[in-house]
Amino acid sequence: MMLSGLPKKSERIFPDNPRSLDSTLTYINVERAIFGCSDSSEFHVKIARMLEEIKSLLEVGFEYICEKDGLMFFRKRK
Repeated sequence: MMLSGLPKKSERIFPDNPRSLDSTLTYINVERAIFGCSDSSEFHVKIARMLEEIKSLLEVGFEYICEKDGLMFFRKRK
């Protein structure tokens, strides 16, 4: 399956390639369209330990970030 619009491997290795810059700008514009033009990257952060807590956070749009000391960290844009 070929994904159009994604940079080729050579374009990722050589960032001076103008096509690579165009592709990067496209993704920046998509992110701004979805999440707004806010320059601040503010997040709601939640910590879960139990399976039900994890499930409820994922259901409302939180994304998994990492796990440390048996705690799972999630975030969601404000």
